Amino acid sequence: MTIVLIIVIFCAVNIFRALRNNVKSKKTIALQRQLFYTLLIQFSVPFILMYSPVLLVITPTLFHFSYDLPYRLMPSFFVPFPFLDALVILIGVRDYR
Repeated sequence: MTIVLIIVIFCAVNIFRALRNNVKSKKTIALQRQLFYTLLIQFSVPFILMYSPVLLVITPTLFHFSYDLPYRLMPSFFVPFPFLDALVILIGVRDYR
């Protein structure tokens, strides 16, 4: 998971630098910035809803601590993922509003 985060951050920084250096139109810059921020938010939604519950289950077992709550909460984190992923795009991109 750490490798994935490093790759995403590396690519995001390089894309942002390339867009800043190569794009001249104000409207294009505004649209690219809007899409870039939407993509960052869209990346964070599965990270929060898919990886965090798994982390809540794995971490207590590493410390030999057992509780049943994360197992019961995991489905409630997985279910809204497709809806929220699409909602981020609909809200984040102004042309879709």
